[in-house]
Amino acid sequence: MANDGLYYRSVGQGRPLVMVHGSAANADGWGQQTRALKDGLHILCVDRLGLPRSPLPEGATECSVATQAQALATLVEQHIQEPTVFCGSSFGAVCVLHLARTRPELVSGMILCEPPLPPQDDLPPVVAAFIDDFEARYHSEGGASAARFFLSTVLGQKDFEAMPTSWRERAESMAEAIRMDVHALRDYQPDFESLRGLDVPALMLGGARSEAYFVYTLERLRMVLPNSARLTLQDAGHMMHLDQPEAFNRAVRAFVDHFIAERGAPSVH
Repeated sequence: MANDGLYYRSVGQGRPLVMVHGSAANADGWGQQTRALKDGLHILCVDRLGLPRSPLPEGATECSVATQAQALATLVEQHIQEPTVFCGSSFGAVCVLHLARTRPELVSGMILCEPPLPPQDDLPPVVAAFIDDFEARYHSEGGASAARFFLSTVLGQKDFEAMPTSWRERAESMAEAIRMDVHALRDYQPDFESLRGLDVPALMLGGARSEAYFVYTLERLRMVLPNSARLTLQDAGHMMHLDQPEAFNRAVRAFVDHFIAERGAPSVH
């Protein structure tokens, strides 16, 4: 189903929960979550803008974090019509965080799974050397090579090598969308200090096996967000909802059932 260009799949009934994927992924990657969490929850899994089922406007080649967040806001306003819990993985978590910052009345809670942001505002959003390497590979070796470089950097070499071949091939086919996300991160400033006044319940999830730089960002977010907690999932990496789905699902369910404060009016205008 599409909502003003934003594709989503919907299952279950109850409190709304929107799942927002990271780079090299789409709405189909949340199967273990929808099966386990659909009782008592209305789960919507979206394709972010820039994928075939959620295309950009004709002629557009870039899509900012703000534009991705606005598409999520439109989904709430036009379809869900009540404050909504959002779960974002990786780049999807950046989009969810920006939505909560700019439209907090639409977000009843957010689960942020290792957003790829620097832990300090005076650090570059994406390390220049990474962008240079990514672009060099993209132009000289092609999108598939750049996608592999991206995944090995974000996931770590060991987890990258352990990826099923079908997942790696799917990621290689999404090189253009990955590149768009890299550019969006390059242009995005997190402005952590401004988050101190954001009273949206938040759970920061990390994987014990993930790259160390995610740990610093999660801790920074826990320190600045006033109504937040942080949890590390053991024997999980950056793709924690796939590595440890049962532990991930328990954390999501506990957050939705016990950590979210009642918020505002029952409808969104």
